[in-house]
Amino acid sequence: MTDQPLRQALAAYQSAVLAKDVDAFVAIYADDAQIFELWGTWEHDIASWRAMAQGWFAFLGESRCVVEAHEVRTQVSGDMALLTASLTYRAVDAAGAAQRALDNRLSWVLRQRGGRWRVVHEHTSAPLAHEDGKGILRRPARP
Repeated sequence: MTDQPLRQALAAYQSAVLAKDVDAFVAIYADDAQIFELWGTWEHDIASWRAMAQGWFAFLGESRCVVEAHEVRTQVSGDMALLTASLTYRAVDAAGAAQRALDNRLSWVLRQRGGRWRVVHEHTSAPLAHEDGKGILRRPARP
């Protein structure tokens, strides 16, 4: 099997975030998904993940968020798959001008259920600086 369905799931995530479409966003995930997020909450189930998305999209106001994927890697074995990537979240205004941006790392475990690949586990992270323990929210430049 190719990794095309996994890349389609990532594209659906990017589209849902850009459109601020909570239903499309949550549809990428399994009903029993376990989500370890970078921001403020140790762990989410699908209900709290929906609430997080509603709050995030409302926080954006008139802005939108463009999600750029870098260094995407995938592995598929039977009905289970892994996708890892670095993501840049870029808030843009109505004219498309960048307002702010941050990067984080993403790991997805996906299972094929009902003929569709769904995220059953998500883990996002950023490294912490040794000097002050603050998150490093900028991906290093690659040569």
